Amino acid sequence: MIDQAHHRGQLRRALVEAVGFHEAVEVATQITDSSNTLIIVTADHAHSLTINGKADGRNNILGT
Repeated sequence: MIDQAHHRGQLRRALVEAVGFHEAVEVATQITDSSNTLIIVTADHAHSLTINGKADGRNNILGT
């Protein structure tokens, strides 16, 4: 759902999905043996994330 969140401009959802993806890769590395398992992580395409504006700590980048 990361891709759909990017297309819809849903930063919070994209970040939550990215953290979930990271956690899934962590679990995969923990439950496999690196001496006989190759884990490949890839995507069909990518999006960039740009946050514009003055980041002085008062502006919530998630829009809430």
